[in-house]
Amino acid sequence: MKNKIQKFSKGDFQLIRPDVIFDETNLVLIIGEGEVYRGSFTMRANNEGRIRGLVYSSSFRVHFKDQGFEGNPSRVEFTYDGRGLRPGHVEEGKFTIVCSGGEYELSFTAIIEKPYVMTTYGKVQSTDDFRKLAIKDFSEAGRLFRSKEFYEILKYENETMNQMKLWAKSPNEHLRRLASEGCRSRLPWAIALPKFKQNPAKALEIIELLKNDKCLYVQKSVANNLNDISKDNPHLVIEFVKQNLGVSKELDWICKHGSRTLLKKGNSEILGLFSFDKSHHINLTNFCYDKSVNVDENLTFSFEINSDEIIGNIRIEYVIYYLKSNNIHNKKVFMISQNEIKSSSKKFIKKQSFKNMTTRKHYLGKHFIAILINGVEVLKEEFYLNDTSN
Repeated sequence: MKNKIQKFSKGDFQLIRPDVIFDETNLVLIIGEGEVYRGSFTMRANNEGRIRGLVYSSSFRVHFKDQGFEGNPSRVEFTYDGRGLRPGHVEEGKFTIVCSGGEYELSFTAIIEKPYVMTTYGKVQSTDDFRKLAIKDFSEAGRLFRSKEFYEILKYENETMNQMKLWAKSPNEHLRRLASEGCRSRLPWAIALPKFKQNPAKALEIIELLKNDKCLYVQKSVANNLNDISKDNPHLVIEFVKQNLGVSKELDWICKHGSRTLLKKGNSEILGLFSFDKSHHINLTNFCYDKSVNVDENLTFSFEINSDEIIGNIRIEYVIYYLKSNNIHNKKVFMISQNEIKSSSKKFIKKQSFKNMTTRKHYLGKHFIAILINGVEVLKEEFYLNDTSN
């Protein structure tokens, strides 16, 4: 300021034009998908002049906190709105600075980045990154797989399913299993996949690649995947069973285990496919049961089945109609036996616990017990649940 006053006193009114220097000459903006990026750049004068001016951008996605600026140094804050842009989008743009030091251009590159999850081994940003993590540390990969963040990585369906097809052909059994688990519509310990509930065609493509896998670890996942599909699209699982039952012992097991919900529901078509459709020749006799049972005790029951001929393939289940708080009975089916009986009679003795658990609370009053033979309810009796602790 003193130097300026001295110059003015001598009649020198020439203004000092600041020589502007930018901290960066090319800004790279790494922006998460669906995010609004916040950034800034700084300019300074290498002499005594103050920088005063306005800034503009070539991109409509850039917004400035203050379009005008003044100072030395002077900081310009801005945002870049990346919402609606898909990963891989790149925009080359520029900032135009018109100021007391002249007109300048500062280039920028905006890159929309894929979502990622940070792990012990670095970023997991794609299914291939996940594959590498699974090979290095399967436990950490499993924890990531169960997280909601993982499904942000997987949300690009076509790309993801192509990667899962590669996993399905991997020599690594863990990756083959992940190919099936990753497209299950109702995985109990992860989020549901509504699109696959509606149309499981892509999941069935993975199942086709894995249905002949010799590893039981993988077979169980394939069967569970089929069972998930049966809850929303039973006709697709019935068709799968029709095409694959009898091909091999392993595939027979997958078909039956994958049809367990349909079998429990007594679906006549699936019962017939597994030869559980004949029951008229079977009689149930000598049914004995506890007509009264206390909370935290067992209900014991027994019965015999007999026939004038060999009983053959038979599926025997029992049903408890649990009394609920709204006085409505809720049906729960339990397995007794599912095999071929090569005799004309057989006796069964079973117990059912009525111990209260965190997942099931029992209500006092009238309940029912029933017996199912090949999906048909052949007997139903009532019993009472009491509480002797009061």
